[in-house]
Amino acid sequence: AEMSYRRRDWAGTVREMQGFLDRYRNDGGAGELLVTAAWRIAEARQQLRQERDYRAALQNVVSTYERSGQQPGSTAAEFAAQARFTIANEGLAPLRETVRVAPGRQPTVQSFVQAIRTQIDNDARQVRTVVDGYAPVLGYRRPTWTIASFVQQGQAYEILASAIINATLTPLPDDLQRRMRGASADVRSEVELQFQDQVRQVLEEQIRPVECFAVARYALAARAAR
Repeated sequence: AEMSYRRRDWAGTVREMQGFLDRYRNDGGAGELLVTAAWRIAEARQQLRQERDYRAALQNVVSTYERSGQQPGSTAAEFAAQARFTIANEGLAPLRETVRVAPGRQPTVQSFVQAIRTQIDNDARQVRTVVDGYAPVLGYRRPTWTIASFVQQGQAYEILASAIINATLTPLPDDLQRRMRGASADVRSEVELQFQDQVRQVLEEQIRPVECFAVARYALAARAAR
């Protein structure tokens, strides 16, 4: 089976490694080899650009490791850690598209502020789901993937922090626009500045813990790298 892998015969690798898994699945002494075979299948699926099968193969690496009896820190754990990390990492890039703070048109200042809080809460739940996906990687005790997981968790929190910082504060709420209608330029400018100050206070209150979470993850990554 390993010969097909070394020849880069990816279809042959899948076939022969799967045959090895089927044959020795219940062999208690073959744990490391079983996990290695599962990882070889995942690599082959990736090379064949079989995206759905690749995702399933990565999950099978994790499952095979869990059944194998291999210990954290082992060679088998390296493959399982990379597989779990790769699965978790699928959730990071979409955050850049979905995490944003833009309340849109609101009837009142109060509803505008509430919409901001609600959006940030929803965004935070998305981010926590992604962050939590990396948590199991730490249990494999493989330094490379432990460090990478902490870094990616920090990036997830950075995405949320950036969305809060760059919150869209237009259009102004309807009640504010009515107040400004017919007013002088100075009055309109003053009303808008007061509104922005009020909203910025809310944003600053929301962003502080997020930035702390990001810094903490990067600090853990730096400590793990020592």
